[in-house]
Amino acid sequence: MAKVLEYCNKYVYDDAARSNITAVDETRELDARFVDVHYETLFDLFRAANELKIKKLSDVVGGRIGRLMLGKSVEEIRIMFNINDSCVDHHPPQEELNAWAFH
Repeated sequence: MAKVLEYCNKYVYDDAARSNITAVDETRELDARFVDVHYETLFDLFRAANELKIKKLSDVVGGRIGRLMLGKSVEEIRIMFNINDSCVDHHPPQEELNAWAFH
């Protein structure tokens, strides 16, 4: 929760300065450093941002989570999100069920 407050305080004081290009670039750099944390912390931040309806924080953290998923296999993403196999649909693909339609 402390990181959420840190983020909110930063934006309360920085909102006025956001009109010039230099401030926008600095904000992007600060956001990048802010979300450079372990992915479990990112998930906590994302849940808090969604619960508290803090759109800017949700966007920044969600973007970072998306970038972490890039290039990972399905199994690696399952491990990252703690998704067990009981959640996975074990039905055969539609191509097998309806092979006649794919010829």
